[in-house]
Amino acid sequence: FVRITLKEIKKIIFEELLESMFASSRSKPYELSGHTWEKGDVLYYFTTDQDKGGLKYKVKFEEDNSWDEYRVWEISFNLTDRKQYDTTMKFDSRVLPTVFEAIKKFVRIGNEIASTEDEVYITFFGTPGKKDKGDTETKRTRLYKRFLPKGTKVIEDDDNNVTFAIDRDI
Repeated sequence: FVRITLKEIKKIIFEELLESMFASSRSKPYELSGHTWEKGDVLYYFTTDQDKGGLKYKVKFEEDNSWDEYRVWEISFNLTDRKQYDTTMKFDSRVLPTVFEAIKKFVRIGNEIASTEDEVYITFFGTPGKKDKGDTETKRTRLYKRFLPKGTKVIEDDDNNVTFAIDRDI
């Protein structure tokens, strides 16, 4: 007999709920712009549904020069208009699938990012939220990791800084 707390049950239910919401929306990412280059970074843009405010996001891939053995790109995404930041608290289950769609497009541009390897190395940082404590893995990091395809080779997993290799054929 295993004893489980109410807090643990709520966490399991919440994570399952998120998983089912994202699973049902994975096939419906927002439309991405074609990639553009800006100071060596690769950028994609997308706008959420107009009936929900039409928020404009930027997905940015910036080369991380701190690695010796791999050419690693750091991914980040945010709103392009800082005045809209308070509106991101409204949950939109299509944003993360759109970001993952940007990753798929990014790894397919191949020679444009001067990578001759079969894999592209990407890193992300799961920014701590208000309720996250200490140096442990954040809810955001756990959520982002759920979007990695099964079998993804994780190169480094240091709490909230995760670097992974993704095959160009995804």
